Amino acid sequence: MDAKTVCLGVLMNKDASGYEIKKSCSEGMFAAIHHISYGSIYPALSKLLEEKMVECEDINQEGKPDKKIYKITNKGRECFVEKLYKQPQDDKFVCETMFMLIFSHLVSDIKASEIYDKMVRDNEKRLEEIRDHRDDIKTPGSLISKS
Repeated sequence: MDAKTVCLGVLMNKDASGYEIKKSCSEGMFAAIHHISYGSIYPALSKLLEEKMVECEDINQEGKPDKKIYKITNKGRECFVEKLYKQPQDDKFVCETMFMLIFSHLVSDIKASEIYDKMVRDNEKRLEEIRDHRDDIKTPGSLISKS
């Protein structure tokens, strides 16, 4: 998913600053499924503004620079929904744990078990993070079962 689409996805739920978009992708519902940097977010938001897919409001903050709040437009909503109809690319991920497990025959059984157990805990934690944030977005697709 490109940065523009990720930004639109976050903005489908609520108006947000670039910082808040980053936070949604590092601590919120999207944290377990998509990573995006400020270096990708702000250029994407600039392009979305140029393309009239988002609007920006400057909020005056005392003693701080103005806060830019982005809001998705109807054109942005339509573009986002169109992207959902496209076939997704193959998921790509880096899994150091799986790499280590491939060679687990070279370490002790205790160490191999530690590696495996950590992978299970990490994946359970990721799933729980998604579940913890499912109320952030009120859509049928966000209702991941607790069972």
